[in-house]
Amino acid sequence: MIVSVSWAPLDHFECRPGTVVAQDKLLTPLLMLNAPYGGNASGTVHESATSSWSTTVHNGSAAALFVLRNWSVARSLRVLAAGPGTNAACPEFLATPGFYNEYLSIDLLPANSTSDAAEPTALEYSGYGSVLFHNGFANGDGITMATCTWNGLGHGYLRTTSSHITVEVPFSWNGTTATAKSTLEYVANYSYEFPGGAGTWSIDDLNLGTNAPGGGYAFTFTPCP
Repeated sequence: MIVSVSWAPLDHFECRPGTVVAQDKLLTPLLMLNAPYGGNASGTVHESATSSWSTTVHNGSAAALFVLRNWSVARSLRVLAAGPGTNAACPEFLATPGFYNEYLSIDLLPANSTSDAAEPTALEYSGYGSVLFHNGFANGDGITMATCTWNGLGHGYLRTTSSHITVEVPFSWNGTTATAKSTLEYVANYSYEFPGGAGTWSIDDLNLGTNAPGGGYAFTFTPCP
């Protein structure tokens, strides 16, 4: 008789906040949305099981729904936790989100923008700074939408879903500005509309890749020859 025995360690290491080194109230995105040039986009973020927010943008513009959120940055501690699990590799600092209020819709790019490559990664508004966020076009790692041969054939559509966005919280440390990453877990749904006969959109899928920030799509447009 052969007996197979599986084994798992009885404990593992986790990252937990230690001594707090900074606290701040910063504009923090709930939903960021880019419209393809010449087209439209709509997005909905599910803040909780009973609360959701939606927005639309048009013709190359970009906008975001922000909240004013309390943040705490602490030294990271690697501590032993009971039970099986993956041993964590801890960063130097951990950023922990706290209470938030005051919802603000803020434009990120104007209409008629043909590329999201120059989209800002931080902003100031009403006297408040923001976390660092990443919603612009970095590279065309997603699919390509090409409609040059679609004259008279209407519009094309794409949809995607995201479960998180990753932001970086700036803070002062030893006379310099440092950042600590934090992943905010919100389910968001995105829909995009592209006009026929217009051109080609290279698409950056913000969910693809190990270090992807999460979110929807970003675009760069090339007109038909």
